[in-house]
This record gives sequence, C-alpha cells and structure tokens, in this order.
Amino acid sequence: RALVAALHPAAAVVEAVEGRVPPALILGPRPRLGEDAAAPETPGHDSLLFRPARPLDARALARGLADPALGVLRAKGVFVDDTGALRLVQGVGARVRLSPPPKGARPGVVVIGRAGGLDAGGLAALFGVSGR
Repeated sequence: RALVAALHPAAAVVEAVEGRVPPALILGPRPRLGEDAAAPETPGHDSLLFRPARPLDARALARGLADPALGVLRAKGVFVDDTGALRLVQGVGARVRLSPPPKGARPGVVVIGRAGGLDAGGLAALFGVSGR
C-alpha cells in the first residue's frame, strides 16, 4: 500500500486474495447482448473495434494481442475461429484467454490501449481487415 501511495497517491487500492476481485470492479457493467460493443471514450486511452470478415486462427490471434508492439492493454470480444466456431477472446496485457462465448454473442472485438499507443495497421492486419 505504501509503495502505491508513494507512486500514485490518487490510485484506488483493492486487496485481492489469489487475484480474485469482483468482475464488475475491473470490467465495469456488463453490456446487454445485441448492443454495439464499442467502448466509451476514456481520456488517455484509445479503443478500436474490429469485426473480422473471415475466420481467424485463434492461437495466432491470442499471440498477436499479447505482442507488446501492438500496444494492446485490454481486448475482449467474439470472433469466428478457423474451425467455424465462435470464440470469446479476453486479454489483459500479455495474458490472453480463449473460451466459448456467451449465448447470443455477436462477432466483434474491442481493443484498448494508451492514447496514441495502438498500432492500428498491425491490429488491422492481425484481424484481417482494412480498417476499424
């Protein structure tokens, strides 16, 4: 606590046992299915929404999102993998997890990075799209 207070006095501190904290505290309120997945504007951060038009290699996507060169701090969304199945991808920094999506989810992946820090071209190539 003392180190955090010294480095960033205004930072909120949440104690966690084995990394467990309430999901809403980290992720914010859960959007209702069917709503656009675009993230709200947050000062100091940029977000991009990708809706790939073709199936993606799930492992390659996970490796790409974890690559620090692309500048992704957080990623979450649903995509069609190369077997034709829907997959949920969730990532924080270098930790990226793939799992079955919630029922009724639609494809679209939001990536968040520091303002000016996302490699939009590299991310577009990763998702196989020409733009946002």
